[in-house]
Amino acid sequence: MYSNDRLFADHAELRAISAELRELCSHPEPAERDRICDVRWRMARCLLRNLPLKDRMVYSRLRSHPDPKIAAVAKRYSDETLLLYGQFEKHMENWPPQRVETEWPGYCVGAKQMTSLLEARLAREENELLPHLDGAPQIPPQRRDGDRNWAADGWRIRALLGIDPPSSASNAA
Repeated sequence: MYSNDRLFADHAELRAISAELRELCSHPEPAERDRICDVRWRMARCLLRNLPLKDRMVYSRLRSHPDPKIAAVAKRYSDETLLLYGQFEKHMENWPPQRVETEWPGYCVGAKQMTSLLEARLAREENELLPHLDGAPQIPPQRRDGDRNWAADGWRIRALLGIDPPSSASNAA
């Protein structure tokens, strides 16, 4: 059912991508647009894969934990996830590829702050949240009313980064 391995693999991948982004930002000039967009897309894609996993397989189980303190921690993390993702989303929207290139030093400040927040959050989850999964009820992963459609954000971010160029059919119209 639930795979801690998948969750920790996502955490490792997010940390690696964060390190790659920080390394890019250590240079006075931006790398090629395609490379920067690729790193940013891989981070977004990994987050958008990881967040539904947490919604359906971590938070839902821990909210049903017999210890009300642990259930409260799960709710707090779930609520905080939406706020933190909102910050990530705003960062992506505020920094389209052309602006990243023209305002590189400013982008790097924001990117370093974002990666620091992400890495701190991952560490907190691993220390404060995930150890409680062993005592949580085994409930099937399922989408609940009110769950966010994370996949829709992926398409929007891909378009923002220019990863999916408009089709020739829509250009002909």
